[in-house]
Amino acid sequence: MKFGSSERAPAEINLTPLMDILFLVLVFLVMTATFTRRTFVDIDLPRAGTGAPEGTEPNVIRIDVDADGRVYLEGQSVGLEGARQWLLAMPRQGAMTVVLAADERTPHGQVIQVIDMVRESSITRVHIETVPAPAP
Repeated sequence: MKFGSSERAPAEINLTPLMDILFLVLVFLVMTATFTRRTFVDIDLPRAGTGAPEGTEPNVIRIDVDADGRVYLEGQSVGLEGARQWLLAMPRQGAMTVVLAADERTPHGQVIQVIDMVRESSITRVHIETVPAPAP
């Protein structure tokens, strides 16, 4: 007399709850992460006690100047003249702002040349990026 079958139902693992948890963890990480705009230009920014953090203004152009005086526009090496031509040819979309990040070892004259070049292109808002100084 056979009352039941000796065959067992195959084991089944339900992955749906695991996927739900992994999705929630991913959403949590994305929502809490801080995204900062970093460039590939190796520069040591000067320290300033009164520096303000970079805002979220629209129409921002980033110009970097390394210690050797090379000029980078949005992370690409273009030189001073290349940046001038790009800024003059760029279509205007309201008030434009330039964020200038110059290495602390960059000669002062090179920084002034970049600021002057920006103002020649009729952009008057120039922010100089710094690192907050440690509290005394």
